[in-house]
Amino acid sequence: MLLRFLQDRIFPPLCPICDDYVRVRDSFCTDCVRELPYLPSDHCKICAEPFDFAFGGERECGRCLIHPPRYDKAAALFAYESAVCGWVLKMKRGDRHDLTAGAGRMMHRKIAGFGVLFDYIAGVPAHYYRLFQRAGNPPDDIARALSKISAIPLLKNQLLRVKKGTQKGKTRTGRVRNLQGAFTTRDRPYDLRGKNILLIDDVFTTGATADSCAGALKKAGVKKVCMLTVARVVPQNSCR
Repeated sequence: MLLRFLQDRIFPPLCPICDDYVRVRDSFCTDCVRELPYLPSDHCKICAEPFDFAFGGERECGRCLIHPPRYDKAAALFAYESAVCGWVLKMKRGDRHDLTAGAGRMMHRKIAGFGVLFDYIAGVPAHYYRLFQRAGNPPDDIARALSKISAIPLLKNQLLRVKKGTQKGKTRTGRVRNLQGAFTTRDRPYDLRGKNILLIDDVFTTGATADSCAGALKKAGVKKVCMLTVARVVPQNSCR
């Protein structure tokens, strides 16, 4: 109790979006709550892309039916729109550990929705050159916080990004091509055969990153790979 009191005095709880004071840590102020862009309930049960009309149940979108992704299911806290864009961009700077930790704690309530008993949580890795540029990798920080609150072990340094390159400005086809062979896994220290992995990232755009990571993990014997992100791009409305 005393520790929490001192923490709130030294590091007061702030809204992740506008940095205004809030009473409860990892919560949004009343103004920002009104602007939060939640994903619609009618969306693809695999990639979570919203449907243009209500189905009244879970279905796969046409893309996932024709070209099934290698990951098993994706989910996100919010749509990548309006105020959430600024929140994510602040996290991407790499020095806002309060924001990444808060995002990890918010994600905890989403885990049950996958219906999977996960063996490990892992952040989508960055290439070592990007780590040097940003002095950190937000997905790793989010995964660490989520692992702590969920008690699901953190998969450390097992999934690696071995190919450098940015996804910014690329088409769906370009993103897929850019990430071919971008990820691999180490043989040790973890035996991944038959395991279920929850991958963490900041933004789900086309699913190319999730698919490439899942391909590398399943090649190592992983049974199921799911992706959980802070936000998901909704093609009609998303900020870039």
